[in-house]
Parts: sequence; structure tokens; C-alpha cells
Amino acid sequence: MHVYKRQRFWGNVLWTDETNLEPFGQSHQHGGGTIPTVRHGGGSVLFWGCFAASDTGNLESVQDTMKSQEYEGILERNILPIVRKLSLSRRSWDLQQDNDPKHTAKSTQEWLRKKKTLDYILKWPSMSPDLNPIEHLWKDLKIAVWRLHPSNLRQLEQFALEEWGKLPAGKCRRLTVKYRDRMLAVIDAKGGATK
Repeated sequence: MHVYKRQRFWGNVLWTDETNLEPFGQSHQHGGGTIPTVRHGGGSVLFWGCFAASDTGNLESVQDTMKSQEYEGILERNILPIVRKLSLSRRSWDLQQDNDPKHTAKSTQEWLRKKKTLDYILKWPSMSPDLNPIEHLWKDLKIAVWRLHPSNLRQLEQFALEEWGKLPAGKCRRLTVKYRDRMLAVIDAKGGATK
């Protein structure tokens, strides 16, 4: 679908996604292969984030389950300021979002239409998480946060917001420069997982 697009195109994509972070992360982050015990579970925090070739954009925590109304609010607060901040071409940038129901909801589509953003939505195959390069940034963010050993959800949120801004702009650039290779790897894997 997009395999023949030039690098200049990928440099003007605003990549978006959501991820959950848990305070205690993976067991290998804690000495001795154990995970600290937490009564009633440790919980997690849902984050929405974005990036472009030039740098990371905003990272926002979501307090409740994200439905279309919350998603529209995130877009309202973030899209235009991020397009300016990341120096995306105002006339030719594209918004990447997956086919999550909140992204394709009628109200979200109407919001995008009213904001004249609907024409800038990158067509995206369903069930293809390996195609979104933000997954590499999520991994880096989680490792950075877990190294700080947050003891509660508030601390986890604070650490995540701080560490997101420290992710290197050069990594964002490399992820977009190598995007065509990523697509070809997914095609070779017949849509399956890649490394």
C-alpha cells in the first residue's frame, strides 16, 4: 500500500499510538527475578503519544478508559501544536492512527472532518502493530521508567512524562528513515511479527 512512498513522505507523518505502563514492569528489572507484591494489583497508566521524524511530540496520560470522546479531546489539545512544534509541512502532513474503534468511531470521524484533518489520515491495515515505529519508542520509554523503579502510579506517570522528552531525536529520525525496510520486513513475514 505505502511501500513505494518516498522518504520525504515518511518525514511528514505524525505517528500516534497508546500504551500501558505498569509500575513494576518486567520481572527482569527487579533483582533475583522477583516482582514486588502489591495488594489488589499494581494498576497501570494508559498513555497516548506521538512522534515525527524531527522529534517526539506530546505524551499524555489518560485517566480512565479511553473512548472516542477522550481521544477527540487528546487530538484537540495536541494535533495543531504538535504539527507546528515538529515542523511538519502544514499542507502535506499525515496522521497515522491504527484502526482502534475509538479512532474509527463516527464521532471521531466527524471531529476529524470538522477540523479538516480527515484528508490527512494515513490508510492503515488492521492488526499490524509491527508497522508502527512508535513501538520502538514505547519499549525505550518503558525501560527508562522501570529503571527508575516507580513505587506508585503517580510516580510512574511523572517518570514517563519526564523520560519521553529525553528520548533522542536521532532515534525518531532513524525510525522514519528506515520505515520502508520495516514495511518490507512485515511483508516478508506475511504480516507476522518482525524483530
